[in-house]
Amino acid sequence: MRNKKKLSDEIISALEGMHASLKEVDVKWWYQLEGSYTPKENMRRYNPEDGPYSSVHEGNFYLAGHESHWIIQCYLLRKNAVIVEGINPATFIDPVGTEDIHGAILEFLNEWWIPMLENPVKLEKQDYQAYAILTMCRMLYTFENDEIASKPASAKWVQGNFGKWHDLIEWALNWKEDAGLGKKKETVALMQFTVDFSEQ
Repeated sequence: MRNKKKLSDEIISALEGMHASLKEVDVKWWYQLEGSYTPKENMRRYNPEDGPYSSVHEGNFYLAGHESHWIIQCYLLRKNAVIVEGINPATFIDPVGTEDIHGAILEFLNEWWIPMLENPVKLEKQDYQAYAILTMCRMLYTFENDEIASKPASAKWVQGNFGKWHDLIEWALNWKEDAGLGKKKETVALMQFTVDFSEQ
């Protein structure tokens, strides 16, 4: 049995203060920050009963457990981590199998994206449309290739293999705040296509 640890109240308070101060540095990127502070001993493999952990998302600092998409984060940390200082994550995160990756993506679809098909309020915003389009591309790539690639690489692969979505994906890849008319209807259609593909 692994030795589970928790961050002290003092460390959590210091982390919260640090994130609050980042808003004064650059509010745009402060809002974009997303992550979780997890003791190294708890990162070897995903366990939904672990936590809660200090987390940050869209400007909010809070305590929460990891959801199943943490499996995807562990895979990417092992594969693509850029080590600024410290230990290679591959030494304290177990390998993540294809079955686990597929299961995590399916759960992410069921918990987050499928409900959005019925209530697509978030898709009114163009930035979220672009995010959804590229996320669907990443899921399609993973379902077909049994590995996770970057969003741009996944998008180019989908463009080459599912030509119907080429122009929509190109719009998402090049989206800027002054992009004009949005692509809500087309985004919903790609989401439904991805859900149907996942069931094959």
